[in-house]
Amino acid sequence: MSLFICKWKKEFGREVKENIRRDICNGFAELTGVEARYFAVCFEDFDEGDFSNQGIGVFVLLYQTEGRSDEFKDRAVTIITEAFCKYTGWGPERVSIMIQDIQKGSVAVNGRIVNRTGPAAEVVKAACDGAE
Repeated sequence: MSLFICKWKKEFGREVKENIRRDICNGFAELTGVEARYFAVCFEDFDEGDFSNQGIGVFVLLYQTEGRSDEFKDRAVTIITEAFCKYTGWGPERVSIMIQDIQKGSVAVNGRIVNRTGPAAEVVKAACDGAE
């Protein structure tokens, strides 16, 4: 499971957010072989004056299990950037992304660690190994 926290000024409505969310989740499903429902995209809207005015449109924090290859991360950045540019009309220079690698064994759902072993963890690991 990966978590995307998208921080931006209040500028776009629900439809734009849903389209971006769908493209990111579907892109990561294709990239990893894990169902889109295992990816969470959250938006934090900031009022005018509460967000950097340095030409950044969105700042995306991507939290994912450690061990992804550079090629995997490059593709991840492309998926995120293209989704935002497609639905906002921005150029890629307005999309900033920070990838935070999470230690294996550090994510839980339904009272169980999910990024240690199991089908989803194995699919993600195989996808990462295959991308190298």
